[in-house]
Amino acid sequence: MFFGGGIKLIRIFGIDIYIDYSWFVIFFLVTWSLAMGVFPVAFPQLGLTTNFILGVITSVLFFISALGHEIAHSLVARANGVSINKITLFLFGGAAQLTDEPPSAKAEFKMAIAGPLSSLVIASFFEALSFLGFYRHLGLPFVAVTSTLAVINFWLGIFNLFPGYPLDGGRVFRAIIWYFIKDLRKATRYASFGGHILALLLIFFGVFEISLNNLIGGIWAILIGFFLSQAAESSYQQVKFREDLGETQVKELMTEEAASVSPETTIKKLVDDYFLKLKTDELPVVENGEILGVVSASVVEDVPEKEWPKLKVTDVMKKEIVDVLPTDKASLALKKISGSGKERLPVVKGKKFLGFISLGDIEYYLALKKRKRLG
Repeated sequence: MFFGGGIKLIRIFGIDIYIDYSWFVIFFLVTWSLAMGVFPVAFPQLGLTTNFILGVITSVLFFISALGHEIAHSLVARANGVSINKITLFLFGGAAQLTDEPPSAKAEFKMAIAGPLSSLVIASFFEALSFLGFYRHLGLPFVAVTSTLAVINFWLGIFNLFPGYPLDGGRVFRAIIWYFIKDLRKATRYASFGGHILALLLIFFGVFEISLNNLIGGIWAILIGFFLSQAAESSYQQVKFREDLGETQVKELMTEEAASVSPETTIKKLVDDYFLKLKTDELPVVENGEILGVVSASVVEDVPEKEWPKLKVTDVMKKEIVDVLPTDKASLALKKISGSGKERLPVVKGKKFLGFISLGDIEYYLALKKRKRLG
């Protein structure tokens, strides 16, 4: 929910699974930490090469476990009437992208608690495999991987129960406050404050660990602390904006007169007559009023300049696009813009391109609304 780009992997239960680019950083760090820190201490009989191989295997299985955690959230969300667009694996695990806030405090509680409980179930599963491997003499590498995954998932479940929003425990905390005060915005503010407090404690703990020469553990704690602080503030702002937008629809805020390119446009013409003159880095490809895809400057940069006069935008455009309907709530558009990492999204009805709604459009509307309220 806080990251932009990503790679689509698979579709499970009708939910698109993505890997954010930040995941590759954390995959390397987790593998390195296991191979150079955990395994040499816990299993000194294993060699360096074996440690790295086991580190890769454990990291992959850990992120599959994190995916299981998010799927548990998603299935409970669906059972409570909240649809899920996608799940993204990113820097510190994963996030399920909800299309809207839960309909009630009880639904929020059930959705939030499902994640930590699933992690504890997964931890129990790997612990059972570890015991089986030990007593059945399945080998030290098997025991090393399964016992480590049991520990990681156990602490993942416990950590997520801490009352710091937007951790699952923070969402449980918000659900309880929401249930009693009947005000989602205030409940989110209180829960976000808990997230900031937990973030500060983690940062101080990280500094303390570094002072004790535990560099890896300290850096981890500081990184998680900074991330949690940012996530707490971002989550509260999204709830506040969503309430301020209310029932406002996309068609009330969108820009209808929007530039587009035809599928026959060459890349050279696209760069010279559109990207440079319009000072934009992404445009819809439209034919007879229907949107075929989008073409972005980042894709064009990967094409050798000598090929620009010969290639057309249809050769490099992206057919899968993130769009919104004119009748969608503006709050949903805001959530999609935040999740996509883009500044604006095309507004589409059927296949007909109607215009754009941008972050600037939404911010301008909110600013006007605030000015009227103050005036």
